Amino acid sequence: MPTRQITPRLSKTSISLQAFNKEVLIQLLIQSKTNGFTVDNSRIFGAPDLAFPKQKLAIVLYKCEVHQCPRCIKKNKIVPLSQIKDTLLFKEISKTVIEDEKYENKFVNSHSWGLLTVWDCQLVDTPLRVLNSIRAYLLLPILTGEEEEKLLTLRVK
Repeated sequence: MPTRQITPRLSKTSISLQAFNKEVLIQLLIQSKTNGFTVDNSRIFGAPDLAFPKQKLAIVLYKCEVHQCPRCIKKNKIVPLSQIKDTLLFKEISKTVIEDEKYENKFVNSHSWGLLTVWDCQLVDTPLRVLNSIRAYLLLPILTGEEEEKLLTLRVK
């Protein structure tokens, strides 16, 4: 039986999903009273999605399919580059992955900022873990029990 090759597609939906996930993260930060962040600040090298300039933390949101999320590849949620070598999308995605590595190395090494990469799947599956990672970097108290439940109920509304 011949095997069918799966070709991932980028769509307007995936682009709008990333904008939605950025809004979710912003709302979580606001509701947890994690202050001092800027959104799409072009004055910061690479214009990260979110940044905490005083604490020198940049946050970049990555779309799992485009940037090849290792977690999604392990769970077979996305097709790894090795399986799409003969497609047109391969060049685009592999170029993106290489640019990501260069950006991350240059950002951290030459600008002495912390860089936190947040994958879309992390924000969907474990938003509070992402929030607590940010708060830990900023040396803010980690949210627990009742506070987490309160944030989850606010997010659902």
